[in-house]
Amino acid sequence: MIDLEKFNTLFVSANQPTDTEQKKLIEVTQIENDLRLEWEKAETTEEIYRQYQKNIQKANEGMKEILKGAEYGVSLYNLFFKALEVIESMTNDGGVFTDSVRQKMQSSERKENFAEELNRAELEVTSKRLERLKTALQGANGDDRIRIENSIREHECRIAQLKKII
Repeated sequence: MIDLEKFNTLFVSANQPTDTEQKKLIEVTQIENDLRLEWEKAETTEEIYRQYQKNIQKANEGMKEILKGAEYGVSLYNLFFKALEVIESMTNDGGVFTDSVRQKMQSSERKENFAEELNRAELEVTSKRLERLKTALQGANGDDRIRIENSIREHECRIAQLKKII
């Protein structure tokens, strides 16, 4: 007759991994865990770089808008906030910086002082740009001449508006 207890002991011990096999199994499990962690880190890093690239693109687009705005006489107030948005995209602060600046500028006294300073600065910048445009007009021909003449008229109108405000 078969001794069941002896049979079970032999069967269980035959199916148990040896110490060497046990160590290898632990090493394989550890390697799998390490690989899984590395994979997750790589995915996170990839997402960070993807966001970073979007922010660089957003900042570049914002800088182009600022240059166009400066060329076409957009107010310094608007250019200032566009510059804040560019800074925001480069620092990835989610609008905290821009919102903070807007809130600090909300008091009417600060708004008036800031607006007056911006108008004076804009007058100075626009006047200098007008002089450069007049200099450029002397050597311009064809479409360039027409474009520069239109720009001169726009700058002169803006200067007149700013002088009335100040």
